[in-house]
Amino acid sequence: MNVLDYKKSLQDLFNEWQLNTGMFIKNKKFSPDGIINPDIWFSEVNKTRILFVLKETNNWCNLCDYVCCKKKDGHNIKWQTWYNLTRWTYLLRHIQDQSFDEMWKRVKYVDEGKRIYNMERVALVNVNKEPGGKSTNTDELKNAFEKCNKAYLPREIALFGHIDYIVCCGKGVSHCLSQCYGGLDWKNKHTIARTADGTLVIDFVHPQSREKKNDLFKRLYDIVNPIINQN
Repeated sequence: MNVLDYKKSLQDLFNEWQLNTGMFIKNKKFSPDGIINPDIWFSEVNKTRILFVLKETNNWCNLCDYVCCKKKDGHNIKWQTWYNLTRWTYLLRHIQDQSFDEMWKRVKYVDEGKRIYNMERVALVNVNKEPGGKSTNTDELKNAFEKCNKAYLPREIALFGHIDYIVCCGKGVSHCLSQCYGGLDWKNKHTIARTADGTLVIDFVHPQSREKKNDLFKRLYDIVNPIINQN
């Protein structure tokens, strides 16, 4: 799919999604998301395509614009989520050509430039398109998925083309994502699965987890590295 076709298809899908669920952008009940930078995503030089599946936005936003805004435009934004996703993106993009220590050294400290550069190379979707709050009830998340999003989220993800990694961030997310693929066969204590076309799916924590950033980085490395070495 080329960039123009993607943008039109996504907009058509969002229009249908909003119309049939009553969640509209104009009254801030529907937060759009998707590929952050389609020009980069669909480029032939983009060798590693990563999708992070999250729960919902705290407040209304266009997620694709939000994660790449400059501090002068978003000085009150708490960047912990996106700094950790920056680190995890870098890890997945370089796990085959850099050592753990080298990767960690490069993203131990994340600044605006690193955040924007890495976030422009991923796709982000929320299980629930309706904004929530600071915390999410897992049962309510699953109910919202069943009621308003189950029919549409698989169609959105299908627009992305081939995906190398899908990281499910937080409780309940992998349950919903699995349904997008008609059920997944989870292994390693429900940590990993493969889609029919070979995408590695990882059931992981939310990037706002209270665990130390280096512990989260190491945990993701320990999940993915053995699988990479098998191939």
